Amino acid sequence: MASLRNRVQKIFNRLSKNNLIYVIYFEHEKKGINKSFQLKKNLYLCKPPTFFVKNKLIFYILNGISFFNYINKMIKKYKIDILVSTNFLFSPLLSLSARINKIPFVFDLVDYQPYHIYYMTFLPLLVRKIGIYFLSYLLDYDIFHADYIITTGIPLYKYAKRIKSSKVKIISNGVDLKLFNPAVNGTNIKKKYNLNELTLCFIGALEYWIDYDYLFESLALIRKDYPTAKLVLIGPSIYYGFNKIKNIAKRYNVEKNLIFTKCISYNLLPAYIKACDICLMPFTRNYLTECAIPMKIFEYLACRKPVISVSLAGIKSIFKDAIFYADTPKELKNVIKSILTNSKEYENKINKSKLIIEKYTWDDLSLQFEEVFKSLVLNSNN
Repeated sequence: MASLRNRVQKIFNRLSKNNLIYVIYFEHEKKGINKSFQLKKNLYLCKPPTFFVKNKLIFYILNGISFFNYINKMIKKYKIDILVSTNFLFSPLLSLSARINKIPFVFDLVDYQPYHIYYMTFLPLLVRKIGIYFLSYLLDYDIFHADYIITTGIPLYKYAKRIKSSKVKIISNGVDLKLFNPAVNGTNIKKKYNLNELTLCFIGALEYWIDYDYLFESLALIRKDYPTAKLVLIGPSIYYGFNKIKNIAKRYNVEKNLIFTKCISYNLLPAYIKACDICLMPFTRNYLTECAIPMKIFEYLACRKPVISVSLAGIKSIFKDAIFYADTPKELKNVIKSILTNSKEYENKINKSKLIIEKYTWDDLSLQFEEVFKSLVLNSNN
């Protein structure tokens, strides 16, 4: 989806200005990129020969050896200096390849990926419980065998430090302040969707880590004071499904207050944010979400919009009291009422958030990545 560009794209697009980068592209279904090609100067997309399977675990089991051989050939052909991965299922082979070729391997730990198996409800509970132990072992293996670990926030930093005491660094997610800024005009979006009264929004994948009961019960309470309030949901729902989301909304009788935009251009996101009054982070509470540092919060705040989030450890470690927190529908309703009636508190938080996000631009974060890479390559050559 165009609106959900990830951390890797943002960082390595910038690093390609001064570095030659080869990105290995894995695809589970044969429907996208069929061959390797040059994306831009110094940035190449490399597509290994692939046996296509939707199931990720089976996908890597079937393709592991061929991918491993492909990467080893790339290292020799292009004289690769360093390997970097966010993919914990494939990283064991990458770390082995790095050791064989005597180059550094960096693991970018962006979330607690093993937890996703808990949401695979088509699997028996026993299989999921066994699976989490196996996948956690795999993640721990990646961390232990990496030459350097980069994490997004304090919870994952502490997790990595328990496994590998040295060479762990926090480089959080960030924001493009040129694209996301208060000067963006959201008037056309307001007109398009007839957003006249209170408008809330959430941007991101509408999947199983969203607490829809919390979200829609809150909307039902809010609607008592603001009957035409709207909740704009921007993002895909590949696994959870829009029909399931709409059925939950019907239970709370708020389906008429919802707007699903689905896929929109990433460059349009600032206008959608500016068209809304308050931005939400309605996550479920578990170890996966406790570790999350969502990019969208940075983007909300860069557009100077108030943010209300469930009080999760990762989010609080970065944003502290610069955003609002609400853990129940009643709390969310009260916080929204406070924002709309107490402009002094809202402005105080916005001013605090401005100081925070200025430290987390993608340009600055990319330089931090580059410093790590250069140091590792320099040490490996000595």
